[in-house]
Amino acid sequence: MPSIMDPGRDWSWIYRIASSIQARHKPARSKRHRLVHSEKLLDLGLGLMVNAEAQRTALRRFKTYRDGLLIATLASRQLRLRNLTGLILGQTLVRRGDGWWIQIPATETKTKDPIEAPWPEMLVRHPQQPPAGLWGMPPELLQALTGYDPDVQKNRAEARRVMHDPAYVTLSFDEDVDKCLAVAEARLRTG
Repeated sequence: MPSIMDPGRDWSWIYRIASSIQARHKPARSKRHRLVHSEKLLDLGLGLMVNAEAQRTALRRFKTYRDGLLIATLASRQLRLRNLTGLILGQTLVRRGDGWWIQIPATETKTKDPIEAPWPEMLVRHPQQPPAGLWGMPPELLQALTGYDPDVQKNRAEARRVMHDPAYVTLSFDEDVDKCLAVAEARLRTG
């Protein structure tokens, strides 16, 4: 912000002070009570995947399965959101011998360190192409989803409309994780 006031001036000293203050900062409220053990998240993810077939519509089955796979993957392999959503079968999620590996080049990570990790063993059948495994959504369902139209402007307009809809609910990191898990578990039970 100081560089906006005087762009020609060296403000590195103020940035060092601000960084030091941030490093010593203690949050006003503890967030420890919101932490959820990875085993609980893994169970939730696997449960969603198992119960996806009970969903009423094909779209809900695919979404439930996808959500479960994402939760189970994150519970067993801690990836940043950008790296998780950037996984591409055959490029960053590759087959090595009998197994699957996550291979993210250094240029694609925040720390500029490459990520190489085996795909979680309990999820091995899931990244395989059908009929050996389950992956992706049929094109006719994919085209029906908001945001997948080739017309970018149309996608953006639809996204703005959805976000301004009073029924649109977002979850923030400040909300209680247990509430989020309870909602997901309730959806599992009701199908």
